[in-house]
Amino acid sequence: MQAITDLLTAISIPSIGRTLSKRSFGSAFGTFLIVVLIYSLAFSFWYNLVISDVVIQIFERAKSYLPSFSLVNSELVMHSEEPFILTFDQIKDIVLPVMRDIDEKYAKGQYAGVYETIEKQENLFCIVMDTTEEYKSDIDLSKYESYMLMNKDSVITYNKNENPPEKVEKIADNLKRDVSFSPDNAGKVITSVKGPMFIMIFIYVLIASFFRFLIKALIMSAIVAVVLLVMKRKSDFGLIYKLSLYALVPIVVIAILHRYLFPIPALIFHAVYLAIVLIACLGVPEEKTDMPNTPQ
Repeated sequence: MQAITDLLTAISIPSIGRTLSKRSFGSAFGTFLIVVLIYSLAFSFWYNLVISDVVIQIFERAKSYLPSFSLVNSELVMHSEEPFILTFDQIKDIVLPVMRDIDEKYAKGQYAGVYETIEKQENLFCIVMDTTEEYKSDIDLSKYESYMLMNKDSVITYNKNENPPEKVEKIADNLKRDVSFSPDNAGKVITSVKGPMFIMIFIYVLIASFFRFLIKALIMSAIVAVVLLVMKRKSDFGLIYKLSLYALVPIVVIAILHRYLFPIPALIFHAVYLAIVLIACLGVPEEKTDMPNTPQ
């Protein structure tokens, strides 16, 4: 209960130094754990929303490109037109419009330069599935930097940057049972993994943010300690670190607003955190000492 009270108190930045400096480190750590939990829930929901949106949109656009096939008795059996050829240009046509839409929707166009770079790339790789050898008249594989060719009983991969560039693997060497693939079945699988995906994202964000925030508070405490030293102000590193943990409360609020509403440059974000910790340290009440009675 104390941790929740401190959490609400820490939202008011001046109260961090004035009030919360008197709390124990255990209380600060309890508040820190609640902050990490809130951050992890908020960001896991956002990441799950974005990833689900990306996967569903890409799959809807890719369905018409995807083949239906089976691997039976270690041999490829195509249930759709042969040869199946998926080039890098087709992949760009599938992926880039979705990524631009997601960028505008969730990141306010921060990554536009990335897509422009990808757009300029050509002939990076292609995927071919064919049991008839007819692909040779439909595509020139030599112009691609890498490719994967699956024929009736083997998989040939090529990467010009590897030595040797071409590798051949028999399907029988890697396949333990028969499998089949179709766009409709893939869509059902994508829909079924939404729940487990959120749990996995939450666990990852929880663990990563726990250690990241601890380290970030430690680094910020060291910087503030140096600043206070330059200012010739009395400082205690343990107190500074405790206040840095409490200062994560308004920082996490800002981070959530940044993720859902408006982007904030990383430099400004860290500068705000530094300012909050410094204000908190300067706001710590000075200890009063009783003056000795002077003789009359």
